[in-house]
Amino acid sequence: MKKRRKQTLEHRRKNSEANKCRIISPESRKKTSETLKEGYRTGRLKQVCSDEKRRKVSESKLGIQRDVETCRKISEKLTGHKRSEESKRKQSETNKGRKRKRDTVEKIRKANTGQKRTDEQRKRISESRKGYKPTEETIKNIKESFDIRRELGLPLGCPKGTKSWSKGLTKETDERIKKSSVTMKESWLNLDRKVRSENQYKSGYIEELGHYTRSSWEKEICLLLKSYGIEYKYEPKRYKLDLGNDDFTTYLPDLYIPRYDLFVEIKGWFRDKLEKKKIRLFRNRFGNIKLINKNRYERLMNYKKKDTMTFEKLESVLLLNN
Repeated sequence: MKKRRKQTLEHRRKNSEANKCRIISPESRKKTSETLKEGYRTGRLKQVCSDEKRRKVSESKLGIQRDVETCRKISEKLTGHKRSEESKRKQSETNKGRKRKRDTVEKIRKANTGQKRTDEQRKRISESRKGYKPTEETIKNIKESFDIRRELGLPLGCPKGTKSWSKGLTKETDERIKKSSVTMKESWLNLDRKVRSENQYKSGYIEELGHYTRSSWEKEICLLLKSYGIEYKYEPKRYKLDLGNDDFTTYLPDLYIPRYDLFVEIKGWFRDKLEKKKIRLFRNRFGNIKLINKNRYERLMNYKKKDTMTFEKLESVLLLNN
């Protein structure tokens, strides 16, 4: 049998240029593809291209820009094609640690500007992001970007003059706002109370108490209770309150004292009528709740300042009728 002569790189280049002008019919392509698949399946043919060779070919093509016509043909060919999970996994592993160039990011941003996602796309993205936790590096990068914007005096949110899409809309007039409101309330109900942000608690972490507090008033009341051995639970649970008309709100009492089966709300003033309504609805449905307002708080602090505080006085203020 005549031994096949090994082609030089020059011969390969000439053959490649000659084949560029060669037109292969779709029937011929299909027939060749089926022949190769049958050969690989039966074991008659072996795939010569190893993973190492594919990697080298891929690296050799990096930086090569395809012309518009070639990109269009590839796009038409891949339209409707669904990638396997194995293919997605390999692509994900390949892209790990690879950073896109600035011009590439800018092109993607411009291409996506003005495009509206379908409900199916939104659902897919939402499912893929469930349980996602940002890495420490991502959190660090976000903090650094905020610090840079603060140093430069740039806004942290939307640029100045940008009109918010939700401006002037309410949950009564817009379905999106209503849906977002319900989702947020449900997330509050299901939130693990052990997971708390330091930014939500103005007084910070109190070593003597072993927990955070939201205000100095809460801190002082909790210290008083602990000094007299009265056991309490800080922000025990968030409750769901029905407002009627298929609407609801949530309420989180400040304290629960098991000794008296008593909920306590520490508040100097109400921001709106809803906060007062929450306490009334909670009392009607879930039980006894006492409000420590400005007068009662000042009375307790006067007892403490004059060293005349006793267990009976503290108990009388807590159990005083509203």
